[in-house]
Amino acid sequence: MKQLSEILGEIADGPTVRFAALVTRDGFVIERSAAATDADELAVAQAATLLASAEALAEELLSGATRQVVAKYERGLLVVDCLDDDTLLVTAMSSESSMAWVKFAVHKYKSEIAQIL
Repeated sequence: MKQLSEILGEIADGPTVRFAALVTRDGFVIERSAAATDADELAVAQAATLLASAEALAEELLSGATRQVVAKYERGLLVVDCLDDDTLLVTAMSSESSMAWVKFAVHKYKSEIAQIL
């Protein structure tokens, strides 16, 4: 079985993907790809807050459970995927062209990550 760091490294190997990381809903960083810097780790921890805001909005709109949050910035994107009740996969990209790769990677690795955790 692969290690979490290997899986995150494979996700981060996608085109224009800067890094990938696993974080709990309370902001504890479980693991990150080797490409992630200390500053990136801080951003990953704060991504849990982004998800909490999206969930509050979903509740107000009666939209059901939040599955993914995408934040688009001037120089990139941040995608937060809910893997289970407590674990988030945060992926940073420098281009929208990686969205299909991230969707594929989440689908491919979700059950494997769950087994490891």
